[in-house]
Amino acid sequence: MLNVDRQAIRELLAAKLRAGYKRSTVGRLLVTLSGLYAHAVDRGLLDANPCKGLGKALGLRSGNPRQRSKGGSKVKALESERLSALLRETQADSDLYAAACLMAWAGLRQGEVIGFKWEDCLGTRLRVARTAVRRYETNEPKGKSERLIPCSPELADVLRELKARRGAEALKQGRPVSAWLFPEMDDPRPSVIGRLQGRLDRGIREAGARAGVQASCHQLRHTFATQLLLAGESVAKVQQWLGHESVSTTVDTYGSWLPHDDSGGLAALSKATAPKN
Repeated sequence: MLNVDRQAIRELLAAKLRAGYKRSTVGRLLVTLSGLYAHAVDRGLLDANPCKGLGKALGLRSGNPRQRSKGGSKVKALESERLSALLRETQADSDLYAAACLMAWAGLRQGEVIGFKWEDCLGTRLRVARTAVRRYETNEPKGKSERLIPCSPELADVLRELKARRGAEALKQGRPVSAWLFPEMDDPRPSVIGRLQGRLDRGIREAGARAGVQASCHQLRHTFATQLLLAGESVAKVQQWLGHESVSTTVDTYGSWLPHDDSGGLAALSKATAPKN
């Protein structure tokens, strides 16, 4: 299913319409497919939802009109103030707070957060070496290779404090410190990753509700990328940090957030190369 492209989905929906299915019925099919692919995006299995925009392109009204946002299914980046408010609401749960900071300040996918180990903290950098790709196993990160991401002092402090707390708890209980950010990952039972996925989904959603914003794990990663691009960070660096296989994926996903004022570069070019009389 993950190998199905956008054109194939479009052709499927168009075929249903030609076969006489009501637009509302085809719209509900689109909602179901979009939900499945959105889930895959949240798990780090896909970079983008291939169903995005198909409802408008085919003239479908998908879902409950009272539940549809004006922006459709597009994931919106959080403004700095809203992100700060959401993170503040996660602080009561130190595990959730660390996970939220890894997604919002380092761009990790939800599965990469679940697969994070303390050995991946490399001082001023973080290593993304594995992801929880399914409910029952970890694997190499999406993109098929490890990547290194700058670790801000604020994020380093969050991780350092949590690790110290874990060490103190382990010493008190006379047991070794877990190698995982989430100690539950020491449990080999198949359901552990699924439970952690649900815990993060629910925790971020409820923290967002308390902060007055709609939020998801993928939205935090999306915010990381858009805020960097708005700040003028290069697309190539953002692509590397996100773990996209190509710059084109980053541009296709976040191109609308790239700065559009090129006058400074043009002025510098002409000034530097104009013939001197």
